[in-house]
Amino acid sequence: MTKIINGINTGAIKLNDKFFLMAIKIKGDDSFCSTYYMQFDVMVDFLILMRNRAHKALERLGDKGELYKAKIIAEHEKMAMNIPAFEEEELQQPSQSNLIASITPKFSDEHCTLIVMLQNEHIFSLNIADIQAEFFILAIQQALSATNDSETLKQIASILDFLMLYYVDLSDLSYLNYKKIDHEPWKQSLFSQHLAVLYSFEKEQGEELLAGAVIKTNAQPNTEEAKNLVTRIALLAPGLKAIQEQRPLVQTFMQTIPAHRAQVLTLDECMRPLYEFCLETQKNL
Repeated sequence: MTKIINGINTGAIKLNDKFFLMAIKIKGDDSFCSTYYMQFDVMVDFLILMRNRAHKALERLGDKGELYKAKIIAEHEKMAMNIPAFEEEELQQPSQSNLIASITPKFSDEHCTLIVMLQNEHIFSLNIADIQAEFFILAIQQALSATNDSETLKQIASILDFLMLYYVDLSDLSYLNYKKIDHEPWKQSLFSQHLAVLYSFEKEQGEELLAGAVIKTNAQPNTEEAKNLVTRIALLAPGLKAIQEQRPLVQTFMQTIPAHRAQVLTLDECMRPLYEFCLETQKNL
């Protein structure tokens, strides 16, 4: 049976003064409350999902106007009036059996059904309306802010708007050494653009391409948003950070890989356009 959500509460749990778990207490339409816990990776997945659904609600607001705005306000007011209080032990002694192992959404027009698997392999589902998504985001952000863990806050803020699919070492083009980062198809479907990205670094005379990536994002290629994103990735990816310890980064390049939004590209469909883009770009350096 799918639980309808009337209200939520969130609380961040710390370990050694660092973020450890996000507790989320859910009040259903039957007034029954349950508390679950998300580790960092699951919480990030959930935030990416909620950002996507909140964006859909925002688009719908543009189409439907004041009536839809009133609907959003009413839903947020209802959830604010139904915030369940935590018991002390729920935050001090989190139940391992209620740790969320994975989430999988099934999408509908104005809501998603979230299939949740717990650490003990128990499975249940939640109905989350698009007009509730922003409330979830704000509740989690508020709980995170209360931790004063600026490092974790900065990390989360920097990884919500893209997926790294492949990191590629371009130092030897006769053999592309790559690292694949797996993402569930549902998460890939939340982003619209596949981009091949190249990074050139300073050498004694001129510059050379030493690293690349295939990412998925909603940023349009060669916009300021995309350029800032690609530069940010250079500060996040361990391989790129290691190169920058030895050589200054000179330029970044990006090119769209044609694909449907929901398409999950194969290794060849990612590596071939990246390799060809690299050869073409290298000629002009």
